[in-house]
Amino acid sequence: ELITHTATSCTIRSIASDEAQEFNQVFRRAFLVTIEMAQRTVALVEGKSELRSELLSLEHSNNRLTNFCHRLLNRGVIRIERAHYAYVISWVFESIADVFKRLIFFNEQHPEYQLKGPLSVSAHTAIELLQKLYRLTYEYDHTKMNELRQEHKRAQEQLEQIVLKIGGLDAQIAMHLSIILQYIYDCFGSTEGLRH
Repeated sequence: ELITHTATSCTIRSIASDEAQEFNQVFRRAFLVTIEMAQRTVALVEGKSELRSELLSLEHSNNRLTNFCHRLLNRGVIRIERAHYAYVISWVFESIADVFKRLIFFNEQHPEYQLKGPLSVSAHTAIELLQKLYRLTYEYDHTKMNELRQEHKRAQEQLEQIVLKIGGLDAQIAMHLSIILQYIYDCFGSTEGLRH
């Protein structure tokens, strides 16, 4: 399994056995891989130097990590309180990574396109929301969760206003960003249920 991945190196480890003690570590790693993929995919679509193949390997790693979590939860190998919330959150990680994979393919089809302006701001806002959700998953605070909900609402409203004004390739990007924002929102209830 891909543990770390940089431009010059990667660390790989086998997770062949479904050991319950690895669940929390793999769950956390799936979240971090999703965030890294988000950051690097946005950089790619902004026209910064990224290798598509490396990004696709992150998506593949995300699939393996989230599938590992699902297997443990489905088989009852791991007994954590409110396991169904952990299942939903890991399913959303995988779904978000799939949307970023579609953005990678979009970039492949439209290499001349560069994300900029309000859409770039929306993409970076989505990444910030993911990072805040990550922190809340491990250091839950009800007040901060409510603040995150409000930030999400503003981000969604701003994106909806952008969509009303644009067309063409920008509209395709906006659609993907809207899906990502919805997936982040879908995690809120499960994060509260898991940690509250």
